[in-house]
Amino acid sequence: VRSSFRLSALLLPLFLFASLAVAAVLLCPRCGHEVEPGLVTCPHCKNALASAPESSEPTAVPASTESALSPALLASELASARAALADDRPALAWLRARNLAGLLALGPSAPPVASGRGEVERAAMAAIYGRERDCPVCKGDGDATLLFVGFSGEASERKTPGAKCPACDGTGSWPIRPSSDQLEMIFGQAQRAFLAGLRESGWAGAGGLWLPPGLPELDLHQQAAARSAVAGPCDVCRGRGATGCETCAGAGRIACTEAGCVCGHLLCPDCQGTRRATVTEDGRTFTRRCATCRQTGVVVCPTCEGKAYLTCEECAGSGESSCTTCKGSGEKTMCKSCAGTGLRTERTKNGTEELCKSCGGTGRGKK
Repeated sequence: VRSSFRLSALLLPLFLFASLAVAAVLLCPRCGHEVEPGLVTCPHCKNALASAPESSEPTAVPASTESALSPALLASELASARAALADDRPALAWLRARNLAGLLALGPSAPPVASGRGEVERAAMAAIYGRERDCPVCKGDGDATLLFVGFSGEASERKTPGAKCPACDGTGSWPIRPSSDQLEMIFGQAQRAFLAGLRESGWAGAGGLWLPPGLPELDLHQQAAARSAVAGPCDVCRGRGATGCETCAGAGRIACTEAGCVCGHLLCPDCQGTRRATVTEDGRTFTRRCATCRQTGVVVCPTCEGKAYLTCEECAGSGESSCTTCKGSGEKTMCKSCAGTGLRTERTKNGTEELCKSCGGTGRGKK
């Protein structure tokens, strides 16, 4: 018994050493051959190994969308949009704000940037629709032009500083609301400048959204969310629901069309400025003081009633016409094919999900 115990004591360390050596060797579970560390398939039978030994070197972790779209990058894009607005380039600021909306839809949480983006977009459209042009009546100086008549009946026009132009109330300007054609031109020019700057910076386009370099590939749901955010409002009115009236150029009024009207006044039609009218009574013709102009030689224009302008009949003085594309809603219609989700599940055995082909993943119709 003692000899057996001694033999066991001698063999136990050898058994433990052999077990540790075998445990350090990776064997293929199918063919039993040894596999070198780091391999994921057996070189003998090509079987996929269940687990590979961990490497001592750290593996590279792919960048996520949230890490690539850092708060600093989003804040920089917001600053660029604000700079364009301050530089009197509101259309460019609006385009930057819309692209920033798509970046924010990818997942990064940045409430201050999101609220600032909305402010830039609203301010940009207000600037585009809030422009002015010189008043056509006073030619922009805000002073009224009075019609004077000499004793011999000659008429002359004189600027009168301090007397306000009745058409613009002395401001010297009329509002401008761009028409659909003008909006297309304004945003077309801004779009070219916007895309040129992004290409120079290495950004890449993806379904209407422009992404910074180094961003990982977006999954279907991210693509649909971003495209829906960038698609934004109506392509014609940009969410306003109306465009400027083409008849009055968005002013809601036009200069008086009466021939000879000077700031709402005309030469007296009875005396033609002579202050005396010819009258025939009892077969006799003679002249007397003109009662029509009260010897001033000038009367108020009956067409504009002294206002020097006429209300635009086309827009009833509003200066705007309802957008014919969105029917005044300011938004695009929802895509009927995907019910606004931007995604569709194909009717196959696997039910593959993909971007909606009708709307391109935006979830909105063409109008």
